[in-house]
Amino acid sequence: DSPLRILLFDAWYDEHRGVLCLMQVLGGKLQPGTRLVSAASKKEYTVLSVSLMRIAQIPVDRLGPGQVGCVCLGMKAISEASIGDTFSHPSSPQPAVPGFKRPQAMVFAGLYPTLESGFGELQTAMDRFLLKDASVAVENE
Repeated sequence: DSPLRILLFDAWYDEHRGVLCLMQVLGGKLQPGTRLVSAASKKEYTVLSVSLMRIAQIPVDRLGPGQVGCVCLGMKAISEASIGDTFSHPSSPQPAVPGFKRPQAMVFAGLYPTLESGFGELQTAMDRFLLKDASVAVENE
C-alpha cells in the first residue's frame, strides 16, 4: 500500500455543507472519518463524506488510487481550500505535488460605497462574496 496522498484541484461553497472539494487520490484509500493534513497550511481536517460526481452526487464508502471524488472536509470558508494543495494522513505527511504555488494577486481595485453610511452593507456583501470565491483577497484600508 502506498501512503495516502490526495490532490485538491477544485472547490466550491455549498450553503448547506460548507466547502466541497474535488480531489484525486494519488495513493492510499480515502474514506469518511479519515484524518487529513494540508501540505500548504498544515491544518488538519476530518473527512465527513465522500461521493462521486455524476448527474447527482453518489455517496461512496471510499476512493482508491486514481479515483476522483467530491470530499467534504468541514471547511467553513473557500479560502481554506488552496487549489493544487496536497493532503495526506497526519501520521505520515507527504510533500506537496510538484508545481504547487500559492496564487498571486494580479488585479487590484478600491471599492467604496456611494454613501458614507454604506460601509457596513459593503462589508457584509464582500464577506458573502468571499465565502464563494477563493481567488479574491480583501484588505481594508
